[in-house]
Amino acid sequence: MFASNLSGKRIGDFILEDRIGRGGMAVVYRALQVSVNRHVAMKIVPVDVEDEQHDEFNARFELEIRLIASLEHIHILPVYGYGITEDEYAYLAMRLMRGGTLADALRNGPLPLERAIAVFSQIGRALQHAHERGVIHRDLKPSNILLDEAGNAYLSDFGLAKVIDLSLDITKSGNLVGTPAYVAPELVRGEPATASSDIYSLGVILFHILTGRAPFEQSESGVLALLYKQVEQDPPSVRDINPDIPAAVEAVVMRALRKNPQERCDSAETMVRDLNAAVGRKISTMSHSAVQFTSGSLIAAPIPVWLRQWWWAIVLVIAILMLGGVIISRASRSPQPATILRGEYGTIDTVTPTEDEIQTAREQIGDSGFIAYVACTLEDNSQLRRGVEIEQIADEFDLDYRIYDSQSDMYLQITHINRAQMDGAKAFIICPLSTGALDQTIDSLASARIPVVFTTLYPDPYGIKLDSDNYDIGQQMGNFAGQMILDKWGGRAAVLPLGNLDFPASDLRLDGAEAAILALAPETTILPRQQGLTREEAYRTVHRLLEQGSEVNLIAAVNDAGATGAVDALREAGISPNAVDIIGVNAEGSILDLIRTGEYVRGTVPVQREQLSRLAVYGVIKQLAGAVTPELYTYPAGDIITAETLALQSSD
Repeated sequence: MFASNLSGKRIGDFILEDRIGRGGMAVVYRALQVSVNRHVAMKIVPVDVEDEQHDEFNARFELEIRLIASLEHIHILPVYGYGITEDEYAYLAMRLMRGGTLADALRNGPLPLERAIAVFSQIGRALQHAHERGVIHRDLKPSNILLDEAGNAYLSDFGLAKVIDLSLDITKSGNLVGTPAYVAPELVRGEPATASSDIYSLGVILFHILTGRAPFEQSESGVLALLYKQVEQDPPSVRDINPDIPAAVEAVVMRALRKNPQERCDSAETMVRDLNAAVGRKISTMSHSAVQFTSGSLIAAPIPVWLRQWWWAIVLVIAILMLGGVIISRASRSPQPATILRGEYGTIDTVTPTEDEIQTAREQIGDSGFIAYVACTLEDNSQLRRGVEIEQIADEFDLDYRIYDSQSDMYLQITHINRAQMDGAKAFIICPLSTGALDQTIDSLASARIPVVFTTLYPDPYGIKLDSDNYDIGQQMGNFAGQMILDKWGGRAAVLPLGNLDFPASDLRLDGAEAAILALAPETTILPRQQGLTREEAYRTVHRLLEQGSEVNLIAAVNDAGATGAVDALREAGISPNAVDIIGVNAEGSILDLIRTGEYVRGTVPVQREQLSRLAVYGVIKQLAGAVTPELYTYPAGDIITAETLALQSSD
């Protein structure tokens, strides 16, 4: 079993830090992934396998977890690493979430109906993605659903029950894997786990979200009585417990809780659609994650002799039919190019689409098209939340949507854009990583008249550009930094600007920051600007400068990801949390925690990310509808957040 505390132990690429959770079969630690210098959640499970069966277990474990780790969906918590230690622990390293679990949220009772449906839709989409790839969860329950700071839901622990089962199955029989209150009746009877058994568990979760309790709960009679109820008794009425729930919603829940698997919803997707339809809420077809490339996926079959003999005639007929279809399609569906007013600025009011424009956009996307959001990196919490928000807004308009993660790699970004275009993307929302490398790719989208919205001021004549008022953000950073330099550093300090050296928007923020600093503290030394847009880039930059012996008193980072990377490097170097001051942008939850505790970060400027997400979808709709729209849209920033403002908020 577990040692009392594994804090400080190194397992592969991970150093265990604080223990942050414990369940019946697993302990969770916050851990540092050394190679990329990021914190993760590390789940550790004891492996109960006899010595002579280690090889069999290891092979099966590797096969199962490799499949699980390949799942990429915006609402599935990603696996960053996995393995088996010499001490007979299996481990999974996953993204560290700070919003608690759905179980925590349900301790205060059921969720409001709209909130319940939104959370459930995210969970259902994630489960559908896994089922389509042959992965069964096996242990769905509220504690395995994690929340971010904005309340978005993420499925976790895919494969944890399978790992436990692998260990138990090799040495024992008759073991029930799963949580009794959420386990399907057929699993109690000893039948194998299937997608349908996950649907049952999903139904129990929905019941819990809507009523504040599971349909069957453990009593003094013990767990066997609970399992008997799962197999033999009908669940209580949702509406008897919560009369505010519509009858159509209750019907969706009860169908998922049928004892016979054949009578349940045929998929998680169906359940999500039925639930949204029950309240008159439109929802698009399932969202998809970034495309996975698999070698050998296309296999050429031999052509029959008769087909080869008539080959050219068949080709000619097909060509004529295709040409006719194209002509008809273009005559009825060809988009009218949007009129984009170059150099003109608009507001969210001027870009809000009409019903006719929304309908035209749906027609242009069609049954098989979609909007592609190509993110810079989903490692940045702000961009991850933006992806979720865009998905939710696209759902409002019944527009299909897929997300692609560029992982801060501009070449991967180009590949994703090209691949999405081949897969049928009818519009793009792009967070560009470079101003020059994308030119040819954007030209191809322009030639195909595919609408593009850039989430920053991309210097290309094509598409719509969105951005915050970067110079104003920089000035807020600089005014706060300049006053700190006067008060703490006596008017003299060495300031390190961290940003994206390839991007004008980053330069604007740093221009504003540097001008404001020098206006208040003219004797300040502004060091040369360094690359630090992502956490890893900022860590490498600050680590290198510290090794070189450079003096740095204050760091101005154009985003909170860069600020976090700087904190990582300072911690590693053993520098006192009060010895260097950091200011960032985005007001991410982890940064606010550092501000509260006084650890390096002194302030962050919030931006209205939600407005950017809505502007992005609106801009796509306007272009698909062939409307007249300005080229440029800005969204305002909020006032800088400091320890003082956070203390005032807490007192209120």
